Amino acid sequence: MFRISPSEAGTGRVESLSSFSVRYAEHMAVTFVELYRSIVHPRLFSESTRGTRVKIPPAMVIDGITKTAQDWTRAFEHIASIDDLSGCTLLPFAGVIAARRIVTLSRRWCPQCLDKMAERGRHAVFEPLVWRLDEVKSCGEHRRPLEATCPKCAKGGQYPFVANARVGCCRYCGSWMGQPARNVKQDVTDFDVFVAEKCEELISLPAILPPGAHLLQSSVVVQALRDVFFRGSGTGMARAVGELPGQVHGYIKGEFPAPLAFFMRVAAVTGASMREIFVTNAFESTNLSASTHTFELRRARPRRVVTQESIDNALQTALNGDGSKSVQAIAVDLRMEAATVWRRSPNLSSKVSQHHARYVAASAALRRAEFESKVHEVLSSFKGRGIRPTQDELKEALHDPACFLDDWKRTVIRQQSRKLDL
Repeated sequence: MFRISPSEAGTGRVESLSSFSVRYAEHMAVTFVELYRSIVHPRLFSESTRGTRVKIPPAMVIDGITKTAQDWTRAFEHIASIDDLSGCTLLPFAGVIAARRIVTLSRRWCPQCLDKMAERGRHAVFEPLVWRLDEVKSCGEHRRPLEATCPKCAKGGQYPFVANARVGCCRYCGSWMGQPARNVKQDVTDFDVFVAEKCEELISLPAILPPGAHLLQSSVVVQALRDVFFRGSGTGMARAVGELPGQVHGYIKGEFPAPLAFFMRVAAVTGASMREIFVTNAFESTNLSASTHTFELRRARPRRVVTQESIDNALQTALNGDGSKSVQAIAVDLRMEAATVWRRSPNLSSKVSQHHARYVAASAALRRAEFESKVHEVLSSFKGRGIRPTQDELKEALHDPACFLDDWKRTVIRQQSRKLDL
């Protein structure tokens, strides 16, 4: 099996596991759904399942600190013959940083970074793990906000996995998502850039640890920061970073890990590096930073409560659209489970599903008709030259290296071949 490795491994811009998974399919010259059905799914689930019935969970998060991330990491370590892919996820930070809400459900990207990668060649394009961090809102290099909607079709909810996923391309229309620097609102604060840079520094830490060493646990880190910089006062620390004292005391006692937002604020206030905070606790300076940034009070929040009106509006908008939005896609946009949307708005959800089913059926029929026309044209060309084409010649002529792996495409080719007596 063709072997590739994650891009920028060991750095703060290491490729995310979701990006590597999609790029691996590209290098194998198959669609992602084909790779998932034939190789990935059998390794994740031991029970027998017919490949044609396997569906990709689109809102699945494999770059964070979850069991799903562990399972996918092990699967792709075996598939790609790579010893350790945990650095492409946040798994090394288990117990160090709170796992909840650390990774976004959908992709975000810097268009200028994508264009810069593309200049080096199509196979140099990847999506760094740092873009998936919920706390990172901008690109530190280009000082511009990360994008979350396609510049061509304007659709958001760009979750990582769809049937024809491609790195750097829209999951809906397939368009390239790079974009020139002109006409971009540079509404990025110095703190936004600081967070982006510090998160890259953070992600690089596991690669620089000496053999046998580990990142320090959350409670140990918070206690050291409190004692060194805030004279042992958890309340003073909470006041400086805009946290509730009870939250900080909970971090110190080890009741729950501190979130990434807390550590970013502490780094801004203390001036400490990520290595000092999470690896050594040996701080070069014990004075607070001269940063003038003030933080609003940050409260630990339960999962975002979505009003019934918001759900109904999202469903009604989809119902008035072209049908491309499914209930699952709407749930991803709302950061909810699809089952919750169905439970709270069953009638509208049913109408949206019917609308989406008609759209999918029409799209499938159109794709088949276009493919049939293309196959007929190509085969007619071969017949006109008196050539009976091989599979490789057809793949090249159709510009579709995976056409014989797809049941319906294979059937179309056979039908058209019989019609033309080839």
